[in-house]
Amino acid sequence: MNPIEAVFAAWSLDPEAFRAAATGARFGVAVVLAAGLAIAVGQSLALFAVGVRPRRFAASLLVQAALFAIGFLTWATSAWLIATLAFEATGTWRATIAATGLAHAPQLFGAFVLVPYFGTAIGGLLSVWTLLAVWVATAAVFDLSAPQALAASAGGWLLVHVFQRTAGRPLARLSRHVRRTVAGTELRPVRRSGR
Repeated sequence: MNPIEAVFAAWSLDPEAFRAAATGARFGVAVVLAAGLAIAVGQSLALFAVGVRPRRFAASLLVQAALFAIGFLTWATSAWLIATLAFEATGTWRATIAATGLAHAPQLFGAFVLVPYFGTAIGGLLSVWTLLAVWVATAAVFDLSAPQALAASAGGWLLVHVFQRTAGRPLARLSRHVRRTVAGTELRPVRRSGR
């Protein structure tokens, strides 16, 4: 299966795509980085609004993609730990990274979060689609039943969100500081006039 076919198969939640992807982690990581860039482009309106210079804009996109990749690695590792420890699954961490990386293929549409009025809904849809893809990928890589795969994938997702809202708060502040420093300006939400 070539890379384009793999992405289309991931979009359709085909378990065979995730099994095939599990043999090489590089492609999965490439999908995650491309998805991170797509999301960063979608969220770049604030950078344009404050007049960030092109070099700093490009650096900001790369930082955003890297931060997205860190979140992905945390989710994938959590799912792997739950699958191997709770269900005694035998899949490797590398296979998990590859398959869950490909499962982030829906996030390649992340630039569409910029669409007025529908951006938030599109972002929510992409998140649910990605969670479903990670669920299918987890079941495929670890040969788990649907409830076990859901527990591992959703459990990993939940651990990431709990961490972000507790011990991860200092890291979130550091992340915001890095983005502000790279952009060279204070990043504030864009407000529409007439409110």
